Amino acid sequence: MARGISNATRVLVSRMCELWESRFGPARIVPTVRQFFYCLAVEELVEKSDKGYSTVQRALARARERGDFPWDGVRDNLRELRTVSTWQDLPEYLGTARSAYRLDKWALQPRRVEVWIEKDTLAAAVEPIAREYEVPLLVDRGYLSVSAKKEASRRIDGRPFVIIYVGDLDPSGVNMAEEAEAWVRAAAGAGTELELDRIAVVEADLSNPAVPRLPVNGNDSRTKDYLRRFGNEVIEVEALAPEELQERVRRAIERHRDAEAWDQAVARESDERADLRRRLAE
Repeated sequence: MARGISNATRVLVSRMCELWESRFGPARIVPTVRQFFYCLAVEELVEKSDKGYSTVQRALARARERGDFPWDGVRDNLRELRTVSTWQDLPEYLGTARSAYRLDKWALQPRRVEVWIEKDTLAAAVEPIAREYEVPLLVDRGYLSVSAKKEASRRIDGRPFVIIYVGDLDPSGVNMAEEAEAWVRAAAGAGTELELDRIAVVEADLSNPAVPRLPVNGNDSRTKDYLRRFGNEVIEVEALAPEELQERVRRAIERHRDAEAWDQAVARESDERADLRRRLAE
């Protein structure tokens, strides 16, 4: 690594390079600054505060500008270039049309399933699995707004509604999931079959010595109830290895999915795609 940066920054960048190769690379995940920050905070290389986050942010910016860290090694979910879909010509569009058709297979399932994640930093790990299984994914970004909760209640269509939930095991993380479930259940009305299947982080993770944890935040108004239920340690989702999180999401989806109905839908989709190709060729 070239000169011109402090020893402290050099240590952070070196560790982030190791994390990029060993933790995020195997799962094919491009992490956010916050994911690096959490890993470094757990290892006590930076303090877990806004100041610590800024330290990581600056170190990554300097390292990328100097060529010490790959430019594409960090993702920015908040600054996205939005464009209109276009094609080079009509043949290219027809090629897209041939491959783009996808049957709504979950409409043929006995239950409606969605995946909800507490924060945007988790999208890089969870979204590929949700896409693979064609499951709707909701990024909560903390406590859900009233509008988002109302829209969720409107998506209940008479079938059992399953929410596969991924969030921190800390005072706010526990409360926001339970509050959202109670609100949607009340809005949907009596007789609604609603299940919140929390798969990460769960209480059992507290007894796993391989999962890093942090002391509970005593300033959170919900801490007293959390201490009574879970003890004095918390675990953020970023503490889980990305591959472990992905596997939990995959197993949960398969657990709630009717395999026979899914296979029938796949066969129907294949037939309809073949029909579409024939029509486009006419």
